Amino acid sequence: MRVKVGIIGLILLGAIIYAVIHFVHNANDNLSAAIPTNTSARSGAMNYGIAAGGGLTSDSPAVLNRRLATMQALGVGWVRFDFSWAIIQPKNSISYNWTITDRAVEAATAHHLKILGIIDNTPAWARVTGCTSPHCQPASPAAFGKFSGSVAAHYAHHGVHDWEIENEENLVTAWLPMPNVATYAQILKSSFISIQKADSSAFVLIGGLSSGSSSTHYITPNNFVNSLYADGSKNFFDGIAIHPYSYPKLPTANDPNGPFALRKVVVAHGDSAKPIWITEIGAPTDGPDHSYVTESFQTKILTTSARLYNQPWLGPLFWFSDTDMGSSKTTSEDFFGLVAANGQHKPAYNSLKAITSGN
Repeated sequence: MRVKVGIIGLILLGAIIYAVIHFVHNANDNLSAAIPTNTSARSGAMNYGIAAGGGLTSDSPAVLNRRLATMQALGVGWVRFDFSWAIIQPKNSISYNWTITDRAVEAATAHHLKILGIIDNTPAWARVTGCTSPHCQPASPAAFGKFSGSVAAHYAHHGVHDWEIENEENLVTAWLPMPNVATYAQILKSSFISIQKADSSAFVLIGGLSSGSSSTHYITPNNFVNSLYADGSKNFFDGIAIHPYSYPKLPTANDPNGPFALRKVVVAHGDSAKPIWITEIGAPTDGPDHSYVTESFQTKILTTSARLYNQPWLGPLFWFSDTDMGSSKTTSEDFFGLVAANGQHKPAYNSLKAITSGN
């Protein structure tokens, strides 16, 4: 009887061990699918850019050229800025004012920077009824699409072929009065068709999705993109942009709203050939209490991002921003730059310069 019990016990023990090994093996497979194996940063100018923000086109010629010279010195290959509908067509759908946007494009080209243009900011005449901000949704997706095509046609001759359609459209503060996937899908489709008609070399991104918000009127990137696929948008974009801000913490592959999670959504829809671009990431180094990180930690966020986001399915990484917008500590928005308002380089400046050069 003891022998029988011993044999049965060994069989049970073997089954348990097999189950445990099988579980661990599967768990490790799942884990390895989420956590990257690369531990070094990509080098090379075209893997990095600066998200310059909406102010670049309104800068004076001297400030504009100083900022672009900073980007060129950093060794980045890209600059990202707004091609504002509210500025180019402030009065109606017929007349255009290309002056200040042309100046920014020409200056960026002179500094050997490739341009990623954000088509956004609705003029007063084109907004949904009762909405009073440039961040209001367009009343007519067709009108937005027509404008997008005009922009692509005008700037194709300037060598600009890469476009984002809107910015953080999954976030209420950037997409008033409230995020709406169905409306955005119409805008995306209309814009894609018009842009491709104007420039067959164009590359169109879903506008940079906010990856985190405490707002109740916020749609996660995964849900937003899933809904776009469900709406039939699969053939109306070439890639997806995302903004995986992580401060005051370091970025991680396990962020449920980050690029790695979004990649799974894209693959699940049979769209694995389309890249994900990180068109904004960064951290402020001053501002109101508990709203910023140290300059040392800003550097750590940058270097960690450069290693973490070294993946074959990711496009360029754009750091926000090149230079602090001011020195008022009433807002952390003034302090995202790699260069302080007084012109002093923060430690992260030298880190990015070393990364782009491969040092």
